[in-house]
Amino acid sequence: MKFYFSKKITITGLILSAFMLRASYWQWERFDWKNDYIQKLETNLAKSVTNIEEISNLYSQGGEAFIHRRVEVSGEYDFNNEMVVRNRQYKEDPGVFVITPLKLKDSNKYVLVNRGFLPLKKSKQKDRIVYQRPKEVHFVGLVKETNMPKFLGPYDDLAGIEKPWVDSWIRVDVEGISKQLPYKPLPFFLEIMNLGGAELSTIPTSTEVKNTMLETRAGREELFFLPGKDQFQEKIYNQDELPIPVFDTVIPAGRHFGYIFEWGIMAAATIFICLLLQLRKPRRENIISRM
Repeated sequence: MKFYFSKKITITGLILSAFMLRASYWQWERFDWKNDYIQKLETNLAKSVTNIEEISNLYSQGGEAFIHRRVEVSGEYDFNNEMVVRNRQYKEDPGVFVITPLKLKDSNKYVLVNRGFLPLKKSKQKDRIVYQRPKEVHFVGLVKETNMPKFLGPYDDLAGIEKPWVDSWIRVDVEGISKQLPYKPLPFFLEIMNLGGAELSTIPTSTEVKNTMLETRAGREELFFLPGKDQFQEKIYNQDELPIPVFDTVIPAGRHFGYIFEWGIMAAATIFICLLLQLRKPRRENIISRM
């Protein structure tokens, strides 16, 4: 075998390898950013329970200072403008999350609240009426930022006062949802924290919240979750428990960490393939000339 230099193959391989190495470095940056982001959220979660006014002030200042703060809220649900986020699961059971605007007590402000999980067969508007209680509530919630559509990701139907009511959403897009409401909600939403179904007589500590979060977090296959046939079998829920409060954390940074090596290996493989393409048997005319 002899190496025959090919300018075309070499340049193509170098360009592709450079692109892959840049992608690997970008994943490293994302991994580093995600670790820092998660640390900030853990710090926020450990802070004492606050109120909506402080969260609104933190939001106006920008950054992540308001995300994953625990907030104590009281108010009255507006069930007439309730909707759901589809393709969700709870302990591998398919269903939806119920999103209901909450009018804050002693205020004209509203905030969207994820009231929790409903099984798929109980997710239609007419079937949800029985679960629209209580109207007045008091709870500790987890503050979440709005979920914006991702690049090349699926989009929700366009909403608006003069457009048909969009009852089923892909994500909690506060800005998109607010277009069909008669009022403008706060630019973030809340997830009710599940403390084992106990009455909220006292404000939970950050340690209790962390322990409970690991037990009740929702699944993350929100866009392409396709349940199997066995998951469509009707499972028995206590009607008084529905909707089941759920809350979740962010995607672990480990995903980005794995992509770092994937792109690096692909770059090395590309260079290796380019070298192989330039290895050939000696040309016949050269062999004859040497005889």
